[in-house]
Amino acid sequence: MILPASELSAEQASRGAIIVGSGPVGIALARALAARDMASCVLEAGSMLPAADLADDLATDDTAFALRGAIDGRTRQIGGGVNLWGGQLALPHASETGPTGEAPAGWPIDLAEITARAGAATALLGQAIPLDVAPGSTFGTARASLARSGLDLVTTAWLRTPKLPKALWTGLETSALITLAHGAFVDGIDVDATGTATGVCLRLADGSVVRLAGSPVILAGGTIEIVRLLQQPLAQGRAPWAGLDWLGRGFTEHLEAAVATVTARDKRLILDVFDPAVVSGTRYSCKTFMQAPSGDDPGARPLSAVGMLTLPGQIRNSIAELRMLIAGLKPRSSKGSLGDFARAIGGAAHETLPLAWRYLRHKRLATTLRGASTLRVSLEQPVRRDSRITLSDSLDHRGVPRARINWIKGDEEGHAFLAKARQFAQWAQASGAATVAIDPLLLSDPTAFAAAADDGLHHAGGARMASNARDGVVDTDLAVFGTRNLYCCGAATFPRLGYANPTLTAVALADRLADHLAGQKR
Repeated sequence: MILPASELSAEQASRGAIIVGSGPVGIALARALAARDMASCVLEAGSMLPAADLADDLATDDTAFALRGAIDGRTRQIGGGVNLWGGQLALPHASETGPTGEAPAGWPIDLAEITARAGAATALLGQAIPLDVAPGSTFGTARASLARSGLDLVTTAWLRTPKLPKALWTGLETSALITLAHGAFVDGIDVDATGTATGVCLRLADGSVVRLAGSPVILAGGTIEIVRLLQQPLAQGRAPWAGLDWLGRGFTEHLEAAVATVTARDKRLILDVFDPAVVSGTRYSCKTFMQAPSGDDPGARPLSAVGMLTLPGQIRNSIAELRMLIAGLKPRSSKGSLGDFARAIGGAAHETLPLAWRYLRHKRLATTLRGASTLRVSLEQPVRRDSRITLSDSLDHRGVPRARINWIKGDEEGHAFLAKARQFAQWAQASGAATVAIDPLLLSDPTAFAAAADDGLHHAGGARMASNARDGVVDTDLAVFGTRNLYCCGAATFPRLGYANPTLTAVALADRLADHLAGQKR
């Protein structure tokens, strides 16, 4: 059922797990637990609609580079990020097992444990979307051509319904095992004398404070909120996990930038590589992939980079992006008064317009009919200890400390951007596909180029997974080191971000966590 937090009873909350956050990960986790006959209470800080003062509510204090995506890429309302997310689906590449930057280790689990759950993960989002599709008869030929220049060809699938299907929401409203309470801002975790998480402290819309008991407690509210909540002081004293060295550290993002203009010489070959395809109603985008060196030193750890081409006359892709943005304006529910409907449209427009402006700048909308194409690269950042989330001295309107984010960009990203652009240019020249003109700033000052790159709205790190407490914040079962019954689920736990949009990987980890919790129950 879905109800205001003011109507939530202690009995409803204590029947099973408490999940903090109703975004795609929180919803998927609740559905995965219900499929295993386990109850959960999902707590959403926002309401049915986005708040008018959302930008102030989500504001962070930035001490290095400004993180615009802290506002543009987040929201507080039922569904969380599904209200903004276009629904691009991908899982880690097989080459992304090792560490990057200053990370002490890479993934402590076999990536096959994640990729094997692709079907389950898309099903938890309400749609069965195959990821292992090679669209078009020329996919294999194009991939072989790229491989000769050290590049791979990957595809990302798209959800058919970005805000998730109506049937999924109906199922949440009628579920006997899932309770979703909105207007429940969690600002503390309760821990007993044995170091076991027993519940949460939340603030209601009217300012009153309520303590809810439940077990286990699972933080699934997005990277910034997960880390902020882990660092909040406890009513019972110092948190058992407060001394973890990597708590808040290793914050990363995807950097995105146009690295070159591409003039086709063999349009057929260019289309074989980059033209999006629709297979059985699912749209697939094609991208070139490589592990780009992050420095001249042979020991420099590589970074994953994907290249996407904005093609002249690619009207079909522009229309698909536009339809996704328009869908973001549509309220998820038609219940309520005409005034509620109007406020829903206004709130959604306030969130969607910054995304539309990004797409216009990146030529994902309104592509030209002829002329040169633009090679746009999305690059993972290296893990850095000092790129971190801490608590600020400034408070939000509830009196809760804001997140302070020291987001770092550096030489490694510039080097990787340049390596990716040169590798693509080498393929284009060798194959006769195109002529490539690399951005002059990238050629002359790669570090300055990386500093000017956009953030990709994909926050990760701060509660990294590791095999031991020295190297991370959660163990391989996503349980927080130093305590019991407290878990984190989301991109905050990724040991490295990789190339993929992080949501599906986080949902796959949610399905894996549900298996673990079901085993604990048994």
